[in-house]
Amino acid sequence: MKEKKRPEALKPPAPPSGEPSMFDAKPDPENKNVTVSSGPYCEVVPVAGMSVKEVRRRFADRFDIAPQSASVVNGNPTSEDSLLKENDMLMFVHHAGEKGVEVTIEGNWAIAKSPEGATKKLDVQTLIERVTPQMDTGPCILPNGVKAVLSRGQLTIWFWEKAPCIQQLSWIRADSPRPYGQGTKYRMVRIALPYLIIMSVFQIGPDGMPNVARTDECFFRNEPLKSLHDELCYPALLNCSKFTRDNDSPDGRQPLSWICTQYLKDTKDMDSPDAGKRFCASFEAVRYCLLETSFNLSSEHHEGNSWYGASKHIDPRIASVEAWERATKEDPLFALEVPWIKTHHSVKDVAERTFKRLNATDRSVKNAGDLYRYIAKG
Repeated sequence: MKEKKRPEALKPPAPPSGEPSMFDAKPDPENKNVTVSSGPYCEVVPVAGMSVKEVRRRFADRFDIAPQSASVVNGNPTSEDSLLKENDMLMFVHHAGEKGVEVTIEGNWAIAKSPEGATKKLDVQTLIERVTPQMDTGPCILPNGVKAVLSRGQLTIWFWEKAPCIQQLSWIRADSPRPYGQGTKYRMVRIALPYLIIMSVFQIGPDGMPNVARTDECFFRNEPLKSLHDELCYPALLNCSKFTRDNDSPDGRQPLSWICTQYLKDTKDMDSPDAGKRFCASFEAVRYCLLETSFNLSSEHHEGNSWYGASKHIDPRIASVEAWERATKEDPLFALEVPWIKTHHSVKDVAERTFKRLNATDRSVKNAGDLYRYIAKG
């Protein structure tokens, strides 16, 4: 349908010249937006017309604005009294290394002095811990089961955990003509184990490459490791040696539960130029030596006893390997109920004991003297 022209009489009267009409477009609201940023914070806020000083005061907490930070508008340094205009970009910049800051070491304290004369102090050890990485797996993708890695000086220790399982082991036969060595007879047994912990120790050479230290230890637990303060139990296994002397002292000269590594076999990757491969290959050699080779009475003969020999009286279900097999068939999880002999040492205690026993040098910086020694070496 064609449109009809509106009669002139029905058109609204024109407003007097210069006066606004209700049909005119509404004017845009006043724009007060300014982009304000400080560190990781950045927002558009309606502060045009305010001074830089007022923005700093109002938004100090919201933007974490440091009192000593400099103010920059549209890329140029500006005074605190400058008034902001719409669409300005205001930045508060804090220079960490600003001129005039002094840091001195006095005794065991690091003292920082600002250009304004304000001083702060922090003990040297805490300062070093804050400015260096706190956790690092080094060159390794850690194997499944590694629960903790602890290092000191030239030593690194891995704590590996194997979940409860029925483990097949090569165990000395009751009628074996020899207790260990050539001529010993074995049979395969399937016995339930609780959580099994291997502490694998690596010696870091002058070239920075790890080597198996052959002072690895084995432990049991009825629960998974959740803390470095969790206590470990002795493993009721042959070839895990119970030394007759110096076994219970915190810094004894012998391991608590040494894994016999007489027949540990070196592999190609244990000499790899890749430190990560060497770590993993060395650990695998220790794990294999414990669980995949044969269990005999070598510890009873050489070290005085094994932890199986010391533990078999604690529960009739492990009094003999035959009893252990029967108990496993009846309840594959019974091993989690056995009161394994406690070491009275936590994961951290055992690591500390190993560090002391092997004379691992603590290279951490704790005071001004430690810093001096590093500086003096050049």
